[in-house]
Amino acid sequence: MDQRGGVSAIWWPALLAGLALVAGLAVLAATPGAAPGDVRIYEGWERPSPIPADPAADRLIDLNRASRAELEALPGIGEARADAIMAAREEAPFTSLAEVEDRGVLPARVLAGLAGWATARDPAHYGGEDPAR
Repeated sequence: MDQRGGVSAIWWPALLAGLALVAGLAVLAATPGAAPGDVRIYEGWERPSPIPADPAADRLIDLNRASRAELEALPGIGEARADAIMAAREEAPFTSLAEVEDRGVLPARVLAGLAGWATARDPAHYGGEDPAR
């Protein structure tokens, strides 16, 4: 075996392969909902989010119906913003997230952070129910 400076010349390819894996060039990850053993290789730029956001409308928090605790659990919403949302929806329910910004309840940067987490459905969506529950 060839030795250069006390280091074996055969282990350096394994080191490079390990560094490539650590650098995130390719990631092995199970696809959500896949059968056991099904594996997909993701490139570094297409890696799934560690916190999956389900864009299905029934999974989103509706600002017209959310409790204080649900509102405060949303990103960028604390006590003061939860109070502002609750006061504004008592005046008139929101018909869209854009209306929340138009009425000055939340700034655009906070609304951008709510994408995939919240919605503001038109009250007609509930078929006459009180939107505040």
